[in-house]
Amino acid sequence: MMAAIRYIDVVLILLIAPIAIPIGASPIGYAVGTAAWTAQRFAGVAIERRALASPDPKRQLGVSLISSLGRVWLLALTILAVGLLGEKKDGLTAALVVLVAFTVYFGLSLVTRPAQARKDRP
Repeated sequence: MMAAIRYIDVVLILLIAPIAIPIGASPIGYAVGTAAWTAQRFAGVAIERRALASPDPKRQLGVSLISSLGRVWLLALTILAVGLLGEKKDGLTAALVVLVAFTVYFGLSLVTRPAQARKDRP
């Protein structure tokens, strides 16, 4: 159950697409925002798992920090690129998709992390 909840942000942005595009969201911006968000989420999970496999806590922290900053830059540059290469509404739509997905992700992480921490304790 926790695995399904963990990726609800990705599922949500995919489910909202058939509603958002007909009411005026840019299809290109929506597709780029969704692809960028999904790619960085799955990359983040893979990198976190690899970082946690390391016995060195400093290495874990360093990898996690660099990963987080790198993923933010990836999203920002993707939004900027789609806005500059396409129309302004493409960039705005991509930014809104990422904002909604991040809001859902952040809210759920506040709820699920304490539960996960209690489960991991001996």
